[in-house]
Formats: sequence, structure tokens, C-alpha cells
Amino acid sequence: MRRHLLKRGLHNRWTLLLALILPLGVLAAQAWFAQQQREHGTAVKLPIDQFDARHLLVGHYLTYKIDYGISDDADCPASDIEAAVCLSPNARVFPWDERPASCSQYIRGNCNSEGDFITQLERFYIPEQYVQRLQQRVENQQGSLLISLDGAGNAAIRDLLIDDQPWKALVKQ
Repeated sequence: MRRHLLKRGLHNRWTLLLALILPLGVLAAQAWFAQQQREHGTAVKLPIDQFDARHLLVGHYLTYKIDYGISDDADCPASDIEAAVCLSPNARVFPWDERPASCSQYIRGNCNSEGDFITQLERFYIPEQYVQRLQQRVENQQGSLLISLDGAGNAAIRDLLIDDQPWKALVKQ
């Protein structure tokens, strides 16, 4: 009986150890994949405008609208659908399942009920110690995002550029 309890105790310890290590391993793998995508994807620069600097004071996020270069007749329909914005050869939004094979660069996202193409790229976190200095620079400036695209339509932000300078360089001035 004692041997059975000892075996069971060891089994519970291994189960507990696995339960602790497995989520950490999955989180580390996700972080590694995101870093690989940022560093090894195709770099694309997209202009941004309509900065909302008020969010910098509230949540330390700079929110903006990304200009994909899409004409009004090639924009999102006003319905909630999964979509892709084709950047090359022509800027146009397609429903995800209707994206043509000729679309060589694209970003996966969603069209919302207002007809906007939405991804996870519309806001950028600014550390609290830089908020005041960057807010002064952001207003009335030209901005762009340097993003990284993989071959599956996933995009990650490499850097936020204000007047073609990395934001970190601006806050140090």
C-alpha cells in the first residue's frame, strides 16, 4: 500500500510539473514565432493618419488609421466579414475566401459594419515615460508604420515612424 501511495505521489508531481511547464513553453513558442515574423517577414511601409493622441494620456496607446491606398470603390463592404487587403499588385479589399492568386502581398483582417478594414495594427503601445514627449511630436506630423508580412497574411509592427524617423529617436531629442 505504501509503495502504491509513493508511486501515486510521484505521478502527481510529474503531472503538476507538466501543468506548469506546458503553458510556459507554449507562451515562449508564440513569442518566438512573433519575433521571427517581425524579423524575417517582408518589410512594408504604410502611411498612417488620424492620430488620436488623447489615448496616449489615458492608456498609453497611440491609435491611428492606416492608409492602405485603397480607393472608395475597392474598400470594405459595410458588413462584418473576414477579409484581406491586397497590397500588391493592386490595393483592394477582398473577402478572405475570394482573394485572387495574383495578390502577392496581403494582410488578413476583418471588415466591420462601418466599412473599415481592421487588423491588430491600429494601435501602438508607448511606454509611460515617453508619452509627454511623443504626444507633442505626434500632433500635426506625418506618420507611418513599418510592418512585416509573412506569406499567410499575418502582419506585425516593426516600428512606428514619425516624419520617417523611428519614434524612439524622436523622444530622445
